[in-house]
Amino acid sequence: MDKKLELIYKNLDWVFEMTDALQARINDYIFDSGCDINPTVASAKKLKAFEKECNELEMRLDKELRELEKLAGRD
Repeated sequence: MDKKLELIYKNLDWVFEMTDALQARINDYIFDSGCDINPTVASAKKLKAFEKECNELEMRLDKELRELEKLAGRD
């Protein structure tokens, strides 16, 4: 159980690191493109890619949190 718990926390750390990196990339995109001021310059393709990454990270986070709850006996 200790190994599994250690792996879950390691995976959660990875998810949070990736979330922070993705947020920084999104902020850079918004600043560089100016799409917050003029939404017509936003790239739908780029925004869809960000959305896909967000969804994948959210699914990974949910999976790890469910596993952690199982180990904690909150199933």
